[in-house]
Amino acid sequence: MRRIKDYALLVRYLGTAWILFRIRYALGRRAGWLKRRTPAVGWPEVPARILKLVLMPLPAPQEIGIGAIAEAQAILEGRFRLFSTRQVAAGAPPDWQRNQLGGDRLPPAAHWTDIGDFAFGDIKGVWELSRFPWAFSLVRAHVRSGDARYAEAFWRLFAD
Repeated sequence: MRRIKDYALLVRYLGTAWILFRIRYALGRRAGWLKRRTPAVGWPEVPARILKLVLMPLPAPQEIGIGAIAEAQAILEGRFRLFSTRQVAAGAPPDWQRNQLGGDRLPPAAHWTDIGDFAFGDIKGVWELSRFPWAFSLVRAHVRSGDARYAEAFWRLFAD
């Protein structure tokens, strides 16, 4: 009876669309469809669409806080902020396969569908740096100071 209640709460709070998405995801992962659809390949083999950049007005340098430079400087030194609160020494460039929360390291050739969410600590500790939280700090610091080191660090991390 408790399980039925749990499912009813899931439907109530998350909705049927989310539940259907999760079922499809679990089936696709189990059947190997996700692995075939998203093969692990190097950047040169990734089919890229044409990227259209839209220039947007940037804030005036004096409107960006001086803290942006300190944050960007920390990134240059290999210290990254995770989840907006916790700073970790991840390296420059960081070890993208390392769980920054616990230190566990993923096998470099493992496909993401073969890695459990908690097999190497919380998977979010591995993925967080790949979500580009550092990009905003480097851009703000570059706009504030005009220092090319921040733009260069952005492209180095992006390419890595």
